[in-house]
Amino acid sequence: GMDGKLDESSARLLLDSAPSKVISNEMTVQVKCSLAYMDFEGRSDGRSVKSVIAHVAPLKLVLVHGSAEATEHLKMHCAKNSDLHVYAPQIEETIDVTSDLCAYKV
Repeated sequence: GMDGKLDESSARLLLDSAPSKVISNEMTVQVKCSLAYMDFEGRSDGRSVKSVIAHVAPLKLVLVHGSAEATEHLKMHCAKNSDLHVYAPQIEETIDVTSDLCAYKV
């Protein structure tokens, strides 16, 4: 207040807020991950593609180079697994498949 004393809510705010300091560092880190690319060259039927996807169990899947109907069918099939994120970009469409699954705050 005007008399130099803190009211209860202001005092509680001061007590509850821990001192903090933001430090930003730039560093190079070694990325350890794997990327699976399977080139089927149009020789696989829907059943075998679904079987491979089930065995690989990816977290993210990008569908490219299929007919619109086949791509949509496979996308809907994969959507049954709520843990799998399926992307089916249009021709010339750019997508962002970055992930924050292993982002750490220190």
